[in-house]
Amino acid sequence: MAETRMTAREEPPRAAIASLFTGIFPAATSVHRPSLPIHSFSQARGPHIIRVVSTRPSLLLPRTPVLTVSCSDTILSSFFPASYLTMYRHFFLLAAIASLASETLAAPAAGISAQTARDVLTRRAPNADAIKPHSRRVIEPTTWDPPANLTTPLEEVWQHELDTYSDALGFMNYGYDQVIANNGKINYCVRWESTQVSTAADRATIAEALNRSVGKWMKWLYGYDDFPYTDVPVTVTGWAVSDRALLEGDTSGFTVYTDTDADGIPQCAESCGRFFHQDNDYSGCAVGADGHYDMSLWLTDGMGEAGTGGDWGQRVSTEYFLETMNDDSVHIVLHELGHTFALDDFYDWTPTGITNFIMLAGSSMVITDFDGWMLRDWWTNLKGRYDLSSVSNATDV
Repeated sequence: MAETRMTAREEPPRAAIASLFTGIFPAATSVHRPSLPIHSFSQARGPHIIRVVSTRPSLLLPRTPVLTVSCSDTILSSFFPASYLTMYRHFFLLAAIASLASETLAAPAAGISAQTARDVLTRRAPNADAIKPHSRRVIEPTTWDPPANLTTPLEEVWQHELDTYSDALGFMNYGYDQVIANNGKINYCVRWESTQVSTAADRATIAEALNRSVGKWMKWLYGYDDFPYTDVPVTVTGWAVSDRALLEGDTSGFTVYTDTDADGIPQCAESCGRFFHQDNDYSGCAVGADGHYDMSLWLTDGMGEAGTGGDWGQRVSTEYFLETMNDDSVHIVLHELGHTFALDDFYDWTPTGITNFIMLAGSSMVITDFDGWMLRDWWTNLKGRYDLSSVSNATDV
């Protein structure tokens, strides 16, 4: 089947958006908890790319067509409260529009599994003035030397990211930026959107799983192209819960928050969050700068095998994480961490000759060489923004 691509460039009126939304999610109590089963979605705050994979086959496009829907932030902000800064509501609104439109394009695709389901992709139409051609910096062979069979697909991926991200090399809150700003460390907040009681043992294992997952990505940078650290440890500095009674046992090693976001979901204090203070000014953080958090692990009851990731952190199902946190590779978290470090999804295309890697959802349970070299490519192209000679705790590499 030939590829079908639709682009909606006219901004729908507010009433039409509301009609589409209520038609798709009539049983939803709020935008972020739709009745539609979502399998996978991701959002990067800088590139403004949103992708959805549904577990409901009747809402899926066939494997070849791709649907693109654009809607300006102005329209979206008029529909939702301006105070909701993280744009999750925007995401589900566009997901609703795309899902509805997909049913008009194709018959139900029965039997498609969650692992092989085609996504519905929605992307804000980029500002042509914001996208400028960038060339790869000249890289010495001793630093940029991927295996020959990866050279072409890596070039394809890099160019695709430059072409499709709204400001690929201008966005300043990728995971790399967070690691450098925090002197080679990553601080986490755990957002416990759950009614389960968290034991001290489980919390320790969650911290270990985060360290292990981050380490699996970071090992590709240790000793590579002036990356200034040989270890990037993770510290859980806070837990956000709806009720302190959900935290069983000793809680002296972190700050307990009962703050919420605009939808009433537990969230560590915004005054302590890197996402909200990308200038590293944590003067308003009650526990001090050392207790700030760079990103969040957001654990939500009932999400199944869904996942989302971006510069703010990663979100997965509570049940999934607790069941897999002792595994060597918690693969959905690894995939979402890839988004935190600027890596893209590959739902509508695949690079030449590469069919199995963690960022191609469902194709690999582990980080592959191709994933690692994509990570290295980003570091090589971003490292010029840092004064590495003055980086704290830097080591000679």
